[in-house]
Amino acid sequence: MFESAQFVPIGNTPVMLQAIAANGRPVGEPIHHTIGRCGILEVKECGRDQQYHITFYPNVSIEHVKALYASYQSVIAGLEHRINSEG
Repeated sequence: MFESAQFVPIGNTPVMLQAIAANGRPVGEPIHHTIGRCGILEVKECGRDQQYHITFYPNVSIEHVKALYASYQSVIAGLEHRINSEG
């Protein structure tokens, strides 16, 4: 699991959405989709007033890990530059 401070479009990523009851327990069957090549997914099966637990990468491949790592290279480069300029 990871959190991102910016949009990281990693296309062709499997995702699972599970409806969650007020007591935190799963409700019904999970919804499985794959995020499109552009990194955006519109899910029409979800209800407006329903909370969902979203799991990215339920089936992780080497390509997914490489794409995630590559998506952070600009952030890492900026931090490296900042650290080096302050040293």
